[in-house]
Amino acid sequence: MDLKAPARIELQIDELVLHGFSPQERHAIAEAVQRELTLLFQSRGAPGAPQVSTERALVRAPQAQLAEGTGAKQTGAAIARSIYGGLSA
Repeated sequence: MDLKAPARIELQIDELVLHGFSPQERHAIAEAVQRELTLLFQSRGAPGAPQVSTERALVRAPQAQLAEGTGAKQTGAAIARSIYGGLSA
């Protein structure tokens, strides 16, 4: 049986612009983005794999649509899903 190590995926987000959120929420939102992206890559793999590009300078993800009063965890998860979707574009 040939067991291969899982592929290593590194995603660096240099800038994430959030409007309408308290600065105190930034760390909770960032942690939720990281957690959700990890879950998405673990459960679904890389979008477009195996044709996925090894390096992309810019990903234009669609805006995450959020209801007013959405908490940091839900906000981060929605942003992560938008980023993940933008990777396949």
